[in-house]
Amino acid sequence: VVEAVDLSDFSSMLGDMGAEANFDFNRAHIAVDVTTNLGVPVKASVELIPYYNGKADESKAVPATLVLDPAASTSEEKVTRFWLANNDESLPAGHTFVKTDILSLLRNIPEKIEFRLDAGTDPSRESVLEPAADYILKANYNFELPLEFGEDFEITYRDTISGMPEILGSILAKGSKVKLAGEISNALPLGLDLRLNFLDSNGKVVPLADGCGVQTIAPCNLDATASKTPLEIVLALKDGASADIASIELMFNANAAG
Repeated sequence: VVEAVDLSDFSSMLGDMGAEANFDFNRAHIAVDVTTNLGVPVKASVELIPYYNGKADESKAVPATLVLDPAASTSEEKVTRFWLANNDESLPAGHTFVKTDILSLLRNIPEKIEFRLDAGTDPSRESVLEPAADYILKANYNFELPLEFGEDFEITYRDTISGMPEILGSILAKGSKVKLAGEISNALPLGLDLRLNFLDSNGKVVPLADGCGVQTIAPCNLDATASKTPLEIVLALKDGASADIASIELMFNANAAG
């Protein structure tokens, strides 16, 4: 059995954003239901293989083993439910936990995850076959990724606005403050910390006064529509800082605490 979980929309979104991302999901899992009327104990090898740039990365494949008890009769289908995950914290009733390092596949979001299942008999156990019977063996799976993150989760997005007018540096050099006003829309289910940095003509950060250049951006609304946060950032130079201001760097950071 070969199936695939398509994550291309998510991975391409991050690529278009130019985001630096490190994901640390806590409760990602795959629920696998195997149905059979075989009177034979089955041992199935599973491989979860990530794809990047259209190619399978076999070096990052994650293995798992599923062991199925035989059905009591060919006239009845036996369903065995497995729960493939790093831990059994959210293991539902009626499922067999199979420790599987799914989280390692999600540190860098792949385009897709291929699910390969190769089933065979378990030679260490007794089997009963009925030559005239019709046998079935089928598997259904469900990949779930609850949005609960660990302490290592982080997304950082940077953008730079260049061509700052010379008068900006002159104003700030006199000890004056500049206020940026506007509105920011956020469709992500994550709060964001926004920080603005002045960069000089060499690309180095120009120090700001304490408490300047930072603001919190609200997550999306409960109905998943984009929230709107008024932008009210005050900028002032730290005492003794250079007034050479060539550009402004915007840095958005989302983390587990956000």
